[in-house]
Amino acid sequence: MNETASLLLAALLRGVITAAVLAAVLLVLRRGGPRLAGLVAAVPVILAPALFWIGYDLGAASAAAAALAALYATGLTALLALAYGQAARRFGTPLACLAVALSAVAALGLLAGPLAASAIGATAFTALAIALALRWMPRQHGAASPRRAGRYDFAFTLAVSAVATAVISALAPHLPAQWCGLIAAIPVVGITTMGLLHKRAEHAALGAFLRAYVSGTAAKAVFLLGLTVALVPLGLAGGWLVALAAAVGCIALAGWRRRPVAAQGGGQPAALAALPR
Repeated sequence: MNETASLLLAALLRGVITAAVLAAVLLVLRRGGPRLAGLVAAVPVILAPALFWIGYDLGAASAAAAALAALYATGLTALLALAYGQAARRFGTPLACLAVALSAVAALGLLAGPLAASAIGATAFTALAIALALRWMPRQHGAASPRRAGRYDFAFTLAVSAVATAVISALAPHLPAQWCGLIAAIPVVGITTMGLLHKRAEHAALGAFLRAYVSGTAAKAVFLLGLTVALVPLGLAGGWLVALAAAVGCIALAGWRRRPVAAQGGGQPAALAALPR
C-alpha cells in the first residue's frame, strides 16, 4: 500500500471513529442527560490520537508544538460554546448561531494569536476563557417540545461529522505541527451535538450541555499543558504519562469538589426525547 492510500485509509478510519463517538454521545444524552453528554463530548477523541501520531512520526518536539497550539484552541473552543449559547437566545436556527459564534471567535483568535506562542500565554488565555464561559453561559430553563427526531437526522449528523474529520485528517500531514494541532482541535463532535440539540431539544438541554462541555474542556486543557511542558524533557512515554495523570487528577478534583445534586423531576426531560434513537 502506497503512502497516499495509507493516509486516505487513516483519514477514513478517523472519520468512522468520530461518527461512533458522536453516536455514543447522543446515546449518553438520551440515557444520562445533557450534562453527562457534555462531559463526554469534551473528550479529545480526534485530538489525542492526532498528537500521538505526530509524536510517533515527527518526534516529541513537534508533538509538543502541536499540543501548545491545541491548548490555545481549547480556550477558543470554550468561547465558541459561550458565543453559541448567547446566540441561541437570539437566533432560531443552529446555522445562524454557529455562523455568529464562529465569526466572533475567529476575530478574537486573530487578535489573541500572539499568546499561542508560549505555554504561559496559551495557558493564561485558556484558563481565562473557560472561567468567563462558565461565568457568562446562559442558564436555560423550561421544557422543550417532545418532538422526536427521525433516523434520517441521526444518519445525516453522523455523516457530517465523519466527513469533516476525514478531511481534517487528510490535510493535517501536509501542514506545520502548530497547524496540525489547531486543525485536530476543531470540536467536530461538540459542534455537531450542540447543533442537533438546538434543533431538536430547544434551550433547556442545550444550556446544560454547553455548561458541561465547557467544564470538560478544563481537563482537556490540563492534559494539553502536560504534553506541552513534559514531552521534550521526558520523551513521548514520560510526557504522555504526566499529561494523563494531570488530566485524571483534574477530573478527580472536580468530582470531589462537586456536591451531589438531586435530580429534578421524575422522568426523562421532553427535550431529550427529541433526540434520535
